[in-house]
Amino acid sequence: MLYLKKTETNDYDRTRQIYKILLFKIIPHKKFTFKKIWIMAAFFELRRTNLDRARKIFGHGIGMVPSEKLYSAYIEMEMQLGNIDRARMLYEKWIQWTPANCQAWTKFAELEANLQENERARRILELAIEQPSLDMPELIWKFYIDFEIQNGQFEQARALYKRLLQRTKHVKVWISYAKFEASIGRSNTARDIYKLGFQTLKSTELTEERVMLWESWRDFEQEQGNIGAIEGVMTNLVLNVLKNEEKL
Repeated sequence: MLYLKKTETNDYDRTRQIYKILLFKIIPHKKFTFKKIWIMAAFFELRRTNLDRARKIFGHGIGMVPSEKLYSAYIEMEMQLGNIDRARMLYEKWIQWTPANCQAWTKFAELEANLQENERARRILELAIEQPSLDMPELIWKFYIDFEIQNGQFEQARALYKRLLQRTKHVKVWISYAKFEASIGRSNTARDIYKLGFQTLKSTELTEERVMLWESWRDFEQEQGNIGAIEGVMTNLVLNVLKNEEKL
């Protein structure tokens, strides 16, 4: 039986040459690429304390085959080195490349929030929600609202919910809005939101969503110890909905 013993040659120049051949001669980047190779090559140079070379590798990679993975790794490297301004610059390039990418917008805003740069974070989030197209708009809106709540800016969070409801009447937005108001002790406001949401969804004949909202409303009233008072109202609302649907 043949046994192989692991050895370390520390031939850094040879390793560098292999990466160079792979990245610039062998891999046909126009047809397909291996993002992991770019990242491995860059971090290899970083471990050798060749920061300029690491940056050049990332720069070449992003220039030739830009991707979320490459931007994330490049930003991670700069953040580990404490280069906040460079990280900001990379985020700006990332969202210029893919302005619909909600992951890029939220990570950029999160960076500023972690640095207590709340106004910067807000400006980023405002720019994000004004984009004509977003791949996951719910991610941006949730992050923005949570950001304001965590900072105790309840009026701003409330304003965001109202703005969001102008764009979508999704049941989860109504439920989240009502729960937010209930969580800060505004039970009557939460109840009004449930009522308005139920009426709005009723008019659009979204039966499953109305049921979901009704169940959330019921749970809210149970928590308030007020289920008896609302039971008759809810029964009438549901009966009216069913009657209207039978006529269709």
